[in-house]
Amino acid sequence: MQATILGTRAAVIGDLVSSRTVGVRSEVQEQIDAALGRVNARFEPEQPFRFTVGDEFQGLLGSVEAAVLAALWIRLETTGVIGVRMGIGWGELEILDAARSPILQDGPCWWRAREAIKMVASWEDANQSPNSTSTLVVTGDDRQDSFNAGLVLGDFILDGFDRADALIATMLLDGSTQEQAAVRLKVNKSSVSRRMQSHGIAALLTSMRMFS
Repeated sequence: MQATILGTRAAVIGDLVSSRTVGVRSEVQEQIDAALGRVNARFEPEQPFRFTVGDEFQGLLGSVEAAVLAALWIRLETTGVIGVRMGIGWGELEILDAARSPILQDGPCWWRAREAIKMVASWEDANQSPNSTSTLVVTGDDRQDSFNAGLVLGDFILDGFDRADALIATMLLDGSTQEQAAVRLKVNKSSVSRRMQSHGIAALLTSMRMFS
């Protein structure tokens, strides 16, 4: 079978963590599917994030920066629902059969995404990650360590988030004010301000805006 190479892309492979231990698994998958839909609407990936087999989901974007930002948004959207781990791979995309549904595809971007998500799992097994690193990148070039340094720190912050922290972060990233977030949460503004600093929300927002 002759492959068509479509240039370089950032592939993302994700997996739900310990989904078999949650209450009603189908309800959790529905919530994550809805979260992926919101991320798709925001980023309009070349191949939208969607579940493939079991607890695995995949998506395809045009740059590593976009994939990293999308992965952080997925973590924000799934905070308080279930843990996710993700691998991002950068490389050529090979289309083997475009007429097939889903498209039959392969290539270094997918191989490296699979390598990255396996790396996340191996770090967890070896207890080498601070708290729980959930996303790593394999690019095959000298950018890899820089991306992963940012992701490790981002994951460290996100591990301490509750739903209120995630809501504040998403609202502010979308242009709302701290006052509006306080109204939504039915708390005073000083409570939001304290969370911004003590929970690392401000630092995460600064980091995510650098990828925009």
